[in-house]
Amino acid sequence: MAVGSRRSKSQRPTSTETSSASNGASARVSGASPPSSAPRPHNPMLDPHGIYGTRTAYRVRAARRRRMTQNLVIGFAFVAFVFALVMYKRMPHTKTISSDWQTHLMTKLLAMPVAVSGKAGGVLLVPTESGNLLAVDALRGTVQSGFATAFPLRAQPLVLGNIAWVPCQDGALYAVDWRTGQVLWSHATTAAMSTRPAYTHVLLPNVTTPTVVPGATPQANSAPVVHVIPASLPVTTGLGMNSASSTPVPASTPAPAKPIPIVIAGNDEGMVTALNANNGRVLWHRTATGPVGNGLTATRNAAGQPLVLVPLLGGVAARGGLWCLAAQTGAPVWRFPEESKSFAAQLPAPAVDGVGEQPATRVFCVDDNGAVVCLDLKTGKKIWKTFAQPLPGVHGNASVLLRSEPMFKAYSWGERLIVGGSDGVVRSFDAHDGRLVWAFDAGAPVRCRPQAVRLNASYGQRDIILSGCDDAALYALDAQTGALLWKYRTNSPAYAGAVVLGQHVLSVSADGSVQSFALPS
Repeated sequence: MAVGSRRSKSQRPTSTETSSASNGASARVSGASPPSSAPRPHNPMLDPHGIYGTRTAYRVRAARRRRMTQNLVIGFAFVAFVFALVMYKRMPHTKTISSDWQTHLMTKLLAMPVAVSGKAGGVLLVPTESGNLLAVDALRGTVQSGFATAFPLRAQPLVLGNIAWVPCQDGALYAVDWRTGQVLWSHATTAAMSTRPAYTHVLLPNVTTPTVVPGATPQANSAPVVHVIPASLPVTTGLGMNSASSTPVPASTPAPAKPIPIVIAGNDEGMVTALNANNGRVLWHRTATGPVGNGLTATRNAAGQPLVLVPLLGGVAARGGLWCLAAQTGAPVWRFPEESKSFAAQLPAPAVDGVGEQPATRVFCVDDNGAVVCLDLKTGKKIWKTFAQPLPGVHGNASVLLRSEPMFKAYSWGERLIVGGSDGVVRSFDAHDGRLVWAFDAGAPVRCRPQAVRLNASYGQRDIILSGCDDAALYALDAQTGALLWKYRTNSPAYAGAVVLGQHVLSVSADGSVQSFALPS
């Protein structure tokens, strides 16, 4: 072992060795980076407390997590935007239709108008609260004054050709020429009339040459009191008691039966009266158990017998319901419900599955209990019954009042019954079994009768349903699916309804404004 090669502990490095070592260390420092564990220089501007080095890794991880979360949120928002865009493209667009013209009648409206078609585009007859029956030109919107009275008109008139039968709150039914306002005849009753009349034809039984009964006093607003002589009577050929025996000879020649047009009207006291449509003579009258509803419905059964359907309101002593009367004599045919214990107030007029004078077999009615009922026209027996159930989460769970007149429509793809409710929902029921097909929430009560329209679109014909409601809008729905196609914004609640003339719609609002627009193609 070379002892001389070792350096004793007492020996210290010389200044030359120290300088060489420091130069080598400096060279190593300048030529290579310091180890990763070496602390970074403190910057008081960035890290005034001197703790940057201890929290750098935590802050880096937190920043990385924030960036990842932001990327996820941005990605999710992008996917949602793409999905919404695709669904918007696939869903039918709700269009807002602009009007061709609009006019204001300067009065309130509480009854539905009547459309009268003609060569010049047609006329809209509007009953007003001020007692006027106004004629509005369907093409230009000009207003022509016609029949006027001092009492409000709160019922839809019955119009046939140039004649309008107008119920009035003074208790009278007026037959007027709506073009000139001339009153042809009138019939007064003891109570206000708020019911739309019905029109049909009847054959008077065995009408022969009438002979006035001596001493009989004619009643007001009625035909003369007559005595109908039978076809043959046993009469004497002489003048005294010793005359020859009696032999039957014709007393009068029976006149051939002819169909007579009649108008059936009802008032707020429950009186139903049938009058000759030509001269206003009373044929018969009958008093019901309660006030008559908004409108009467005339129809014929399968045997051709003319009938009139009378909806009745409920009250303290009345339970409401539906009466079926023979239009020829006023005799009751049936009543629904049969027992008087059930409350079934019927405000709107019922619908039937026959159009005009065509025979019908079924009756559809609604009531204040939310019930939709289908009856056999011949017997009055119930075929099916269902209820308008409130939609979940729509206007609470209160019961639904059905005060909109139901509309029956037979399509090539099925028979439907369209009904509007107080909950703002328009419902379509299958007319065969009462099954709910679709329901559309309009958002406000529906008071007027829906209208069925066939739209002549560029891609073919399409059946739509027009329904007005209290949110100042008129909605167009697909008749088969209930999908919203477009809507028209009115000036005020559209519970006065809308009518269709050709391919134009006339919307009538409660404040008296009338607006016209063309059906979109």
